[in-house]
Amino acid sequence: MREHLDLTDRRLVKQLSQDAQPGINRIAEILAISVPTVRSRLRNLLDR
Repeated sequence: MREHLDLTDRRLVKQLSQDAQPGINRIAEILAISVPTVRSRLRNLLDR
Protein backbone atom coordinates (compact mmCIF):
# COMPACT_ATOMS: atom_id res chain seq x y z
CA MET A 1 0.00 0.00 0.00
CA ARG A 2 1.33 3.42 -0.94
CA GLU A 3 1.50 5.94 1.87
CA HIS A 4 1.13 9.64 1.19
CA LEU A 5 3.48 12.21 2.67
CA ASP A 6 2.11 15.41 4.13
CA LEU A 7 3.52 18.81 3.21
CA THR A 8 6.07 18.85 6.03
CA ASP A 9 7.38 15.39 5.15
CA ARG A 10 7.64 16.35 1.48
CA ARG A 11 9.55 19.52 2.39
CA LEU A 12 11.86 17.48 4.62
CA VAL A 13 12.56 14.93 1.87
CA LYS A 14 13.12 17.73 -0.66
CA GLN A 15 15.58 19.48 1.66
CA LEU A 16 17.51 16.25 2.23
CA SER A 17 17.58 15.48 -1.49
CA GLN A 18 19.05 18.91 -2.21
CA ASP A 19 21.67 18.74 0.55
CA ALA A 20 22.03 15.76 2.85
CA GLN A 21 24.88 17.36 4.81
CA PRO A 22 23.21 19.88 7.14
CA GLY A 23 22.47 18.71 10.64
CA ILE A 24 19.05 18.36 12.19
CA ASN A 25 19.31 21.79 13.78
CA ARG A 26 19.92 23.45 10.41
CA ILE A 27 17.11 21.50 8.73
CA ALA A 28 14.73 22.57 11.50
CA GLU A 29 15.79 26.17 10.98
CA ILE A 30 15.34 26.01 7.20
CA LEU A 31 11.91 24.39 7.45
CA ALA A 32 10.85 26.53 10.44
CA ILE A 33 9.92 23.52 12.56
CA SER A 34 11.29 22.26 15.86
CA VAL A 35 14.26 19.94 16.20
CA PRO A 36 12.15 17.24 17.91
CA THR A 37 9.71 17.42 14.99
CA VAL A 38 12.52 16.89 12.48
CA ARG A 39 13.83 13.92 14.48
CA SER A 40 10.39 12.36 14.81
CA ARG A 41 9.52 12.80 11.16
CA LEU A 42 12.88 11.44 9.99
CA ARG A 43 12.42 8.42 12.24
CA ASN A 44 8.91 7.85 10.86
CA LEU A 45 10.09 8.21 7.26
CA LEU A 46 12.88 5.70 7.83
CA ASP A 47 10.44 3.24 9.41
CA ARG A 48 8.11 3.29 6.40
